[in-house]
Amino acid sequence: MRKSISYILLLYFSLAGLLSFAYDPGVNVEGIIESESIQLGSQTKIILTITSPTDYFWQWPDLIDRVTDEIEIVHQSGIDTLKHGDNKMMQLKKELIITSFDTGYHAVPPLVFLFKAPGDEEWIPAETNPFLVYVAGVELSPDGELRDIKEIYKAQLTFKEILPWLLILLLVSGGIWLYTYYLKKKREKASLIPKPSKPKIPPHTLALNELDELREKKLWQNGRIKEYHSELTEIIRNYLEGRYNIMALEMTTSEIMEATATTHIPSEGRNKLLILFTRADLVKFAKSIPLPGEHEDSFSIAVDFVRSTIPSVIIPDVKQTNETQVDNNNKVEQ
Repeated sequence: MRKSISYILLLYFSLAGLLSFAYDPGVNVEGIIESESIQLGSQTKIILTITSPTDYFWQWPDLIDRVTDEIEIVHQSGIDTLKHGDNKMMQLKKELIITSFDTGYHAVPPLVFLFKAPGDEEWIPAETNPFLVYVAGVELSPDGELRDIKEIYKAQLTFKEILPWLLILLLVSGGIWLYTYYLKKKREKASLIPKPSKPKIPPHTLALNELDELREKKLWQNGRIKEYHSELTEIIRNYLEGRYNIMALEMTTSEIMEATATTHIPSEGRNKLLILFTRADLVKFAKSIPLPGEHEDSFSIAVDFVRSTIPSVIIPDVKQTNETQVDNNNKVEQ
């Protein structure tokens, strides 16, 4: 019985729709529903379309939040305009998102638009075709358990909601970049500042200090004769390298004597060096054991050689320098 009534209503609305199209043949209004059957509480879309000459004036139906008492409007879009036919015709389109919480068939009556052509004073009505919307109820589960009508709909985030987080991300990224840039510049600046170099110890000072340390060890007195002469000659070899740029650590005794011949070392000093190195070679290679006095003699030779070859510092004679400057000034004045 209920379905019969619905069919009668649909037939009535269809006939009314056919009668309502007896207006300007260049004008057409249309209402199309996206789905004629929906679940209780779900949504569907009604698309309203106007086709008319471009210069016609239109008034839309006054729809606020409902189409009928049973059908609610969830959202209304803006009006989209599309011109065609050399801009002589236009198409206006608007979408309504609807829902219903009443089950059964619901009739959507014709929606009345008003239009008039340029120069006309009276508004002419134009109606959409009517249609039915069927709202199905919720099917109960076999176990009789009540469930939600529909899963919770999670709205998409808008740009306005995302904007504060984007700004925070931008500020944090900018802060990290600035801090990294600051550290980089600080390192570059620090690398340009020369580090104070340690004062270089003169070769003779270094050699005399090492000789004092060797004396304190008392190696030969404790039977470590080979070690004593090895360290003693190594100190002198390092001194020759630092003082005269002779790579003595890599040379034999004969090569050292040949290299020192081209220096300003007195022949007496070179002869004593020969005694020092020859005695050490006999200890290291021939397993010779010098007398106690010879150990002391080698040490004295090393100390005397270093002290006798300390470079002298030339201190200019201030009086002589002043007299020379006066003579030069007098010559310039003349």
